[in-house]
Amino acid sequence: MRVLGIDPGSETLGWGVVDGKGSKYVLVDFGTVKSSTKQAFSKRLLNMYEGVAEVMATHSPDVLSVEDTFYAVNVGVALKLGQVRGLMLLLAERRKPGDRGICPKASQANSCRLRQCREASGGRDGSNSSGNEESTNSA
Repeated sequence: MRVLGIDPGSETLGWGVVDGKGSKYVLVDFGTVKSSTKQAFSKRLLNMYEGVAEVMATHSPDVLSVEDTFYAVNVGVALKLGQVRGLMLLLAERRKPGDRGICPKASQANSCRLRQCREASGGRDGSNSSGNEESTNSA
């Protein structure tokens, strides 16, 4: 099963793709979708939508896992994170993978697995400075 994990952020959205069978996971790719805080929030949402749509088209995940919003410094940040999370759930519905929003603790455990895979692959970083997601870390 191929899983696309999303860690929503209003400035930087993190993503990782893993293939799993039983309790074994193999890192496929990872990266970020970055947005400038100088852009209107609606433009940032569009950038995130298009960036993750491209990742989904490239990797064809079976399942989308979007981390729940569980902590925010203030109400405005919580609302923005909720909007980003909602946008990712909408994208999943439109693309029709078996969406599974999972709890933060489960997402953190998956993040640890992704981190271990990344370290095993030489610690490559999947982000770039152009403001768009990058898919250069295929394993």
